[in-house]
Amino acid sequence: MSLLSVEGLKVTYGLRNPVYAVRGVSFEIFEEEFVGLVGESGCGKSTLGFAIARLERPPARIAGGRVVLDGRDWTAMSERELRPHRWKDVSVVLQSGMNALNPVMTIEAQFRDVMVQHTDWSEPAIRQRALEVLDMVHIDRDILFRYPHELSGGMKQRVVIAMAFLLHPKLIILDEPTTALDMVVQREIMDNLMELRGREKFSLLFISHDLGLVLEISDRVLIMYAGQIVEENRAENLLEYGLHPYTQALMRSLPVPGSDAREFHGLRGSPPNLRQMPKGCAFAPRCDLVTAECHEVEPDLEDINGAKVRCHVVGKEVRVRGSEPSIG
Repeated sequence: MSLLSVEGLKVTYGLRNPVYAVRGVSFEIFEEEFVGLVGESGCGKSTLGFAIARLERPPARIAGGRVVLDGRDWTAMSERELRPHRWKDVSVVLQSGMNALNPVMTIEAQFRDVMVQHTDWSEPAIRQRALEVLDMVHIDRDILFRYPHELSGGMKQRVVIAMAFLLHPKLIILDEPTTALDMVVQREIMDNLMELRGREKFSLLFISHDLGLVLEISDRVLIMYAGQIVEENRAENLLEYGLHPYTQALMRSLPVPGSDAREFHGLRGSPPNLRQMPKGCAFAPRCDLVTAECHEVEPDLEDINGAKVRCHVVGKEVRVRGSEPSIG
């Protein structure tokens, strides 16, 4: 059953000559499903995450589309109407969220503030839930009485993740949750998330530029480029082949376990300037499969063999072959 439905979402920055950072994005997240969102810096990933949770702030503005969460259209709700549903229906761990903790409040006070504002729980129930979420992320309960500056970066990030679980949200959005953390701590946090998946009932939108990390944790992956979804596919399918040329380029940049290869292939060129989008396909200037049509006509996101891809060349080849393409 669909928990989140994003329908043709558009997000702009500025009023005069607005820049479209999210350009007609549509996708669904089902109950207890983990979905990854991958793309280069500046492609609109974080903007999309903010807009889904209705945390966009000027000059950002939702210019079209809908965000339907658990049957409610969040784009049609006022801030006052949204307030009771935040933390309960959706919670967000922002990029560098560890720095979002209030430095002059103990962890206990910050946990209590969330629960007092959004529930009518008694003081014992508040204390018990605070201890439970610390246990969930494997942090000593004494941390509850300490201040953020007394904690390491990894511990603060675990605290922020624990805070996201306080009110049993249906959807959690993690935006680059392991940025600036060393590999050991990153591994521990990823393992912890997978453990929580087996105990808590929640869906996850995991936003990252690290495709390898996303493939490991996600059921389904969205590949984003220049404000659009260019591919939607099952994680296990992407491990075998990527449909869109951009996805293939991302996959070629990953190390292959057990391989002696020492060369990794980067992607030439840079993403387009969102103020001056090229005509046709946004990826055309960087694509090895580009055709004249690609420079003239913007491709639609098409259903192809259970996946979705935004590419003229791939779409045509699959229709001719009747199977997955062997291109790239």
